[in-house]
Amino acid sequence: VYKRQAQETAIKDLVHVLVGQDASQIVALTERLKLAMMPHGMMGTFASGIIAAIDTALWDLQGKLLDVPVWQLLGGKMRDRIPLYCHAGNVVAAKQAVSMGYGGVKLSGYGTAVERASLIREAFPDIDLMVDLHGPPWLTTADSLAVCQELEKLDLTFIEEPVAPENPEGLLRIRELVKAPIASGERIGDISEFARLVTGGHIDVIQPDTGRAGGISGMKKIAAIAESQFVKVAPHSGSLGPVAEYAAVHLLASIPNCLYLERFADDWDGRETVLSDSLAFSDGTFEVRRKFGAGPVRFVFELSAGTITTADALLCRLTLDVADDYEAEFPDLVFPDDVPGAILTDFETSEKAEDGRLVRVCEYELEPEYEGTLSFP
Repeated sequence: VYKRQAQETAIKDLVHVLVGQDASQIVALTERLKLAMMPHGMMGTFASGIIAAIDTALWDLQGKLLDVPVWQLLGGKMRDRIPLYCHAGNVVAAKQAVSMGYGGVKLSGYGTAVERASLIREAFPDIDLMVDLHGPPWLTTADSLAVCQELEKLDLTFIEEPVAPENPEGLLRIRELVKAPIASGERIGDISEFARLVTGGHIDVIQPDTGRAGGISGMKKIAAIAESQFVKVAPHSGSLGPVAEYAAVHLLASIPNCLYLERFADDWDGRETVLSDSLAFSDGTFEVRRKFGAGPVRFVFELSAGTITTADALLCRLTLDVADDYEAEFPDLVFPDDVPGAILTDFETSEKAEDGRLVRVCEYELEPEYEGTLSFP
């Protein structure tokens, strides 16, 4: 709760950096945000997380305005499906994951990691198995090395955070002495920190978090650095919700060095309430769809109109993918023509989606000099 309140306050403090700027100039705006953070003397996961929220929103807005998915803006897609792994701390959970089509599972913890991983490997010799030691601050390099050398016998896809990220020397030593691939990155936010991990030879797999590592812009840069050193990308999911997950899918669709996306399907009770269309899951993968922007939002949302504008007005394009029985399923859903501060300029129904679903588009033009928040019921 306190973290959320702090982030909300910080975002509000950055409003003056964005007001009057062109929302399509994403790189320039994110750099302005970084400069604004400098007086606070911080660019860790907190500051990078704030920038990530705004950056992701800018990419989403750009995609919606141009009627293209963000993966197309990033250069097109390398793959039609994104491989996923889930968490399974024992054989029973691993069996359930396999029955759902997952090709990879990960267990967490330090004390019983070797025993549990051995049981899962014995039961499922062909599954991709990962172990997250969480790198607690009290775990010494020597103790972690002993565990990792036992784990390497189990043909793991990677060992995650064998030591704390504040111990780069220990991480490097473990990577040099352990045969299993080493992964890290979820607890850092600045691109320079990722660069040091990758170029210093500390890891085989980088794990940036879309909600902590500068958003889509930051993730794209990190993926490029990793590609230059033949390092795979397996973004951390954490408990940051469906928006960050959607953004990660678009990023992974567009890069050559995608390994896996971590998935928490039940991290937040409100996950399904903020999306009008969930990511299509089957056989342990997410389908890469041709959706506008970074991901659809449900029908109730707010657009801070005074925050980002073009020279005179901002054209707001609201795009909803709806089924053929749209009117019957959502009889009360309409695009209002009496939104204060905005003029309804266009409304249309057309078949633009590849899967043949109807796409309803409504455009609003903000009245000149309008400042405030528009609410679209």
